[in-house]
Amino acid sequence: MAESKKHHFVAQSILRRFTNASADDRLYVYDKARDVSHPSTVLAAGMENGFNVVHIDGERINFEGDFDQPDGAMANVQNRLVDARSLAVLSDADRLVLADTAAVQLLRTKMFRSTMRSVTDAIFSDMERVGLLTGERPELGEQDARAMARAALHERERQRELLAKLDLILIEPEPGGSFWTSDNPLVRYNQQPYGETGLASPGVEVYWPIAADLAVGFMCPTFSKRIDQGVELGDALEKSVRDQCLAIQTALAAGTPTTLGRGRTDAFLNELQVRSSSRFIYSRDDDFTLARSILAKSPALKKVDSMVAVGRIGEGPGPRANMPNGLQLVVYGRDDHLMVPLVSYTDAGGGFDALFEEPAYANMLMSQLPWKEVRIFDDGAERRGMRQLKVTFGKEGKLQRVSVRNLIVLPGLDD
Repeated sequence: MAESKKHHFVAQSILRRFTNASADDRLYVYDKARDVSHPSTVLAAGMENGFNVVHIDGERINFEGDFDQPDGAMANVQNRLVDARSLAVLSDADRLVLADTAAVQLLRTKMFRSTMRSVTDAIFSDMERVGLLTGERPELGEQDARAMARAALHERERQRELLAKLDLILIEPEPGGSFWTSDNPLVRYNQQPYGETGLASPGVEVYWPIAADLAVGFMCPTFSKRIDQGVELGDALEKSVRDQCLAIQTALAAGTPTTLGRGRTDAFLNELQVRSSSRFIYSRDDDFTLARSILAKSPALKKVDSMVAVGRIGEGPGPRANMPNGLQLVVYGRDDHLMVPLVSYTDAGGGFDALFEEPAYANMLMSQLPWKEVRIFDDGAERRGMRQLKVTFGKEGKLQRVSVRNLIVLPGLDD
């Protein structure tokens, strides 16, 4: 049998659901770097010749066939989802297949490989800057990245387990809307200004468009908690927000599709595709006005090599773009996470004392004991982080006080 040459980093079964019958069952490809679009067959999209060929110890290995089994399982589960438009058709085993094939999709992209190379290069460059590395700089080459991607594919249990722990939701666009996919189709988001987008990060949301009119969301369990809280607030919320919370709550319980209520759902998810893709966007329609608008404001997104930012040695992390000014206490608790504005904080006994105003915050913070982690932000920049905590509460005049100490106290640091 002839060896495969066209190696897809997006499964063909998914690309077919973004084709347009009026365009001879083709889809449209938008090249961010060149600002051009063109129609394409499914076979010619989302692929690169020889992408999954690697040379290891003199042996040439074509591992395109390693995707045959997960791609077949993916097509089976997703076709039933698209036809039924309901999570109710999935068994527990099907849900695990969905998590597993999502993990495969995360690891098969050019972005996964270029991120490894970009991060490695950034680390070695910074080591050179501070004098920790002299002589010839080590380099992670393309063949190294391919070998690591192949190994990651066969050792994907961690990604599968993390995705399987997230809550599933089906998402649809508003009438007249349409989703895009891309060369890096699983996109991540976190609503919280302090939030991160690792698969284990509290508050993470992972979106996977599997058709032009349907996406699968893998949501941190705290997402549904926020939705339930919104419903419980009732008339305290604007009617449109309350109605959207109720619609999402219903969809989570029933397994039926919902919009997300963030303006236009398709615009929200499509923007994430633009920001997270290496270079190419795939759409049912040849209208990439939104992409061009985003790229005009952020030209660096025309070609993205990494989804990870590497800090500089000897420097603290920079400010988070969306964090409010002033002092903020961020707590990752028993089953939720929250942020509390502080009046002040003072280092004390290997930990700190923090003062805040609202008594309601004290109740919220106590409800999340025991805390897993706590962080202090000052004007958006993280200044302190602690785990293994002993937490006590008190008052200081009219202010509320929380005292945080390490459970393991080193000599000289106790009170």
